[in-house]
Amino acid sequence: MKRSIEISLSLLGGLSYILSIGLYMETIDKAYGDSNHLGGLLEAFTIGFGIMGIAIIICILAIIWFKGDKKSKAAGIILLIFAAATLLITYGGVFIGAFFYMIAGIFGVVRQTKTG
Repeated sequence: MKRSIEISLSLLGGLSYILSIGLYMETIDKAYGDSNHLGGLLEAFTIGFGIMGIAIIICILAIIWFKGDKKSKAAGIILLIFAAATLLITYGGVFIGAFFYMIAGIFGVVRQTKTG
């Protein structure tokens, strides 16, 4: 079974996470620039780059698992959990990337492989 929809959505989600985290970091930088708290800025950068790095790793892992069509349910579950967790951590700041990951995750879990 071709999993091109899941692969495309995972790739779009990964790219959206990178873009969203970049925009998220700019707004945090402006907010902390006004308040002069460097400790909070370092923490925000760490969280932002951590989420971005994990999003890239999950994107690559999901694409590999969807491509081989061996662990599509596991890839779907990982995408769903990561999307929900990042929505909660960033208070919805990465909605577009999480949306793509959720749709790809739902497709990965629901679509059955054809046997025969």
